[in-house]
Amino acid sequence: MSRAEPLTIRAMAAHVPSAAQTLAEAAAEIGLNGMQVRMFGRLFGLERLPYDPGESLETLLVSALDALASQDPAAIRRVRYVIHTHTIPAVRPAFARIGLNLPQRIETLSLTMAHCASGLVALEMLDDLLISGETAIILAGEKAFHPRVRVIQDTTVMSDGAVALLVGRGEGRIAVRATHAIHDGRFAISRGHRGEEPALPDNYVGFVGAHIRAALTRFGLAPGDLRLILPHNVNLVSWGAIAKTLGLPLTAVYTRNIPRYGHCFGADPLLNLMDAEADGLLAPGDRALCVSVGMGMSAAATLIDILPAPVPASIPAQRKDLSPCS
Repeated sequence: MSRAEPLTIRAMAAHVPSAAQTLAEAAAEIGLNGMQVRMFGRLFGLERLPYDPGESLETLLVSALDALASQDPAAIRRVRYVIHTHTIPAVRPAFARIGLNLPQRIETLSLTMAHCASGLVALEMLDDLLISGETAIILAGEKAFHPRVRVIQDTTVMSDGAVALLVGRGEGRIAVRATHAIHDGRFAISRGHRGEEPALPDNYVGFVGAHIRAALTRFGLAPGDLRLILPHNVNLVSWGAIAKTLGLPLTAVYTRNIPRYGHCFGADPLLNLMDAEADGLLAPGDRALCVSVGMGMSAAATLIDILPAPVPASIPAQRKDLSPCS
């Protein structure tokens, strides 16, 4: 296997339902009282929650995949692997329920053990699997289908959304330099429910800050070397505290999507990558760190570089059915 060519993200697409709820509208369904609504809204920065009960997980994934395929159908037909990354357990792979309209020779798999960090872990996996000339698709998508999975107690509220990435070696717009993933077994049974691992809130900020520092040390970098941190969208308070532990202002973390989307499971850092580019906050030569933390304190951080000059065969990012920023 040759790694002379770097792993690159060649194209990105997303689907987020246009239908959405405000916190107040969601409160009755997900069991929030008035104080919790004010906490999530005024303090944590959540405003709008994309959520369409009539749209299935399959629709989310196919919509993101179709948006990706429309950019370069020929490239999609040459795909070697398709990986669906998700947090919620499944009794059978999503691919068994949807028509991917992809070649029969592809291998499909599901990646879930890192929970909301699985999308970044998939990049690390593909760095091991892909050889020159091969490409793969990552589908990071989840459906907040039940009140029990829509709320992480005193932390965040979940939303619907999916991202599709076309990944290969060599040509591309974004170079994936390395991924650092860890798991803290002290919190292995934590599922976001009250009474599980009561020490978790007290350790969360320190855990994430230490994880980012460890990743940067491994990569030979300091926090100030990054143009942006592209986070999972838990809440503004947590990321403000994490940024402070790193000696960075909150503006060094891309938090614009916290009020716009809430927490779209493992799609968050990839959605944020797309939107930070669209907002003009990432330019050729910039370096960024995608960060996500999953239940049970699984965490991953992926270092990316925006390449100085687009390769002629590269594909521009495309979005589908994304709501305007509120």
